[in-house]
Amino acid sequence: MATTFGSAIADATGQPGSNVGDISHARARKTLSRFVAGVPADGDFYVIGYFKSSDQVIDIRYYTDGGGTGGAFDLGLWSADFSNGATTLTDVDQNLYATLKATGTPILHGSAVATIFAESATLNDFDRGKALWVQAGATVDPGATYALVAEFTTTVDGANEMAFEVDYVAGD
Repeated sequence: MATTFGSAIADATGQPGSNVGDISHARARKTLSRFVAGVPADGDFYVIGYFKSSDQVIDIRYYTDGGGTGGAFDLGLWSADFSNGATTLTDVDQNLYATLKATGTPILHGSAVATIFAESATLNDFDRGKALWVQAGATVDPGATYALVAEFTTTVDGANEMAFEVDYVAGD
């Protein structure tokens, strides 16, 4: 009989993992970010939240009342720098999670179509729970702060309530 060990408790040989900050010692977290500030225009950014590069995003869901008939955004990962009293965002992968996600159709909480984690086809279900730096395609953890950013690619043509819910694991 073969014995196989899950990544949360050991490496493939059954030896305990060397990183005590791995998912087995982490905290599951959820953040809800609501956008109710009006009508975003093409090129506007909406920063959903800041995360450590070692945080492990499991799911991203998007909800909207669908107010207005047009509008779209890309959802991606950006590095964030907070030097000299200013925030600077640098594109890592602007549509890592979603590409041209329409805002004009209502999506209610709990809806099967709310998940947009792998909508862009860059990631798939087996990328869930990987550290952000791995999802971004890096070969080593840069120890950076990342931002999840919705960049509007088409102006929203009516007042729209939108919310983003992110499930992640923080290894702190």
